[in-house]
Parts: sequence; structure tokens; C-alpha cells
Amino acid sequence: MFCSATLTDLVPFTYYTFRVSACTAGVFAGCVTSDGVVVDTKMDMPEGQQQPTITALSSTVLYVEWEPPEHPNGTLLPC
Repeated sequence: MFCSATLTDLVPFTYYTFRVSACTAGVFAGCVTSDGVVVDTKMDMPEGQQQPTITALSSTVLYVEWEPPEHPNGTLLPC
């Protein structure tokens, strides 16, 4: 017999540990649980990113400043 499960509402860029338990009935009744398998969800677009602050330093130069997003949902790369 093959069984499956569909998981929903997982958080992007998060590690989860999955285990499978199986039980039998009868003379040799009992349960066993597998070792955990760690998987991670893929990165996604950042959430809660505020608008940058832009200041004109001259007619040809802009200074741009921003805060990190509330939920990066992945690895932020340095500028």
C-alpha cells in the first residue's frame, strides 16, 4: 500500500523535520518511527519591504537608503 500527504501553509526558507510512523496489529503488534529527514522550503519574495528613502545630493547623484524586509524569506545579499 502506498500513502501520501500534502502539506500546505509552509513558511518559505524554513527547515522542517519529517518522520513516518507505522503500526501493526496482531501477534507482533507495535509501532516504529523513522529517523527524521530535514528538508527546507525554497526562497520566496521578501515580505514587509518598506519604501526606500531617496535623497538628491546633486543634480546627478542620488543617495538611496532602505531597511531590511520584515520577512526576508531567503538569503539577503549584500550591496
